[in-house]
Amino acid sequence: MRYLISESFAATVHARQKYIWDSMNLWTKQNPMENGFITLESIPACSLDVLFIIGHNFQIEHYLDNCLSEIYENNVVVITCNSGIQLSRLCQLCKNIYLTHQGQERIANLLNGAKYGFSFDLTESELIFYGNRHLTDITTRINSAFTRVK
Repeated sequence: MRYLISESFAATVHARQKYIWDSMNLWTKQNPMENGFITLESIPACSLDVLFIIGHNFQIEHYLDNCLSEIYENNVVVITCNSGIQLSRLCQLCKNIYLTHQGQERIANLLNGAKYGFSFDLTESELIFYGNRHLTDITTRINSAFTRVK
């Protein structure tokens, strides 16, 4: 499992490591920043076949433009606030692609994390994923918390 965090959310890295531990029981190691993203990699790296990528639309699109061939996971979860992101490149890779739940305006609002016991702001989908940590099957958890695009 890899968890990519855009550099604009770098201040949340340690809090997100705790979130990963609490929600998936996975330790992570932080790898150096590459292509504008900090990579948290599970220990062991092959624990789950999932890539989580968190950032603003333009950051994620830039990453996809430059690093698409480096995505080896079969499940890709895109956590961004606006559904205007072009995911067609990912769709061509025959991956299972998920996006944060969007409201009527096609926007995923960030929730005040402190209100829910987190030290970072998170989306409704991330909150649901965390709340469903009692479910052992990762695919079931992702499907219950995120919208499947493909």
